[in-house]
Amino acid sequence: MKLTKALAVAGLTAVTLGGGMVAAHAATPSPAPAPVNTPAPAPAAEKGVRLPLDYTESRLLRLREEYNRCLKAQGVKFTKAPAVLGPGSVGVPAKGQEAKVKRCADKRVLMPKAMDPRYNRNYDADFREWVRLLNAAGLKVKAVKGGWDYTETPKLGKAERLEIERRTRVEAFS
Repeated sequence: MKLTKALAVAGLTAVTLGGGMVAAHAATPSPAPAPVNTPAPAPAAEKGVRLPLDYTESRLLRLREEYNRCLKAQGVKFTKAPAVLGPGSVGVPAKGQEAKVKRCADKRVLMPKAMDPRYNRNYDADFREWVRLLNAAGLKVKAVKGGWDYTETPKLGKAERLEIERRTRVEAFS
């Protein structure tokens, strides 16, 4: 098949409109696509405690409480205190607290690398899979900005919900 201007325009139009692909043979081979699982360039090193993918809610809460205690010991003032945000929440430091917050950087809780789009090129697909698995396991959830949320009140007990969240998180992001 000869590559013509009309064929090239038709192909570009089809790809642009998402209507499919137009095959054409060119005289020179195109470069091979990059492997899908190529790791993203690593961000600057972060200080903190990196959670394993199979972390439990109790471990997360314990680590966040340690971080909050450190911030309090440094005299950090909050615009939203951890107690106001709920158990295990990290407060929102007021402006001008950067030096005090930095002293606790080694206690900051970091999510698993697989759950961080800066480290995981497949994060979006993995996250969608997590939401699918949660729904398949009986937790009715939907993706929302910054995570997922229940679409109906869960009928399962807290311990069972947390175990489903942990198990499906490991399956989706592994």
